Amino acid sequence: SKMCGIIIVLSTRVDLALKEEVSALQSLIRHRGPDHSGLVHSSENRLIMAPERLVIVDPHSGKQPFVADNGDILAVNG
Repeated sequence: SKMCGIIIVLSTRVDLALKEEVSALQSLIRHRGPDHSGLVHSSENRLIMAPERLVIVDPHSGKQPFVADNGDILAVNG
């Protein structure tokens, strides 16, 4: 059965090489959430988040991850 997937990386460096590596890892779980892929990064918080979303509820406005005006990043599963 399908279900969403989330990759989260905390690192002392958030650079292009790491973002490319996370993107490659994300492609390995794309089947978990075939309806939407997202990838955001924050150098300030040393974070990369890459969710894969399987649409069950709210197919039109549930894209993730959510990024607040202050830069906080959120992805949810379930």
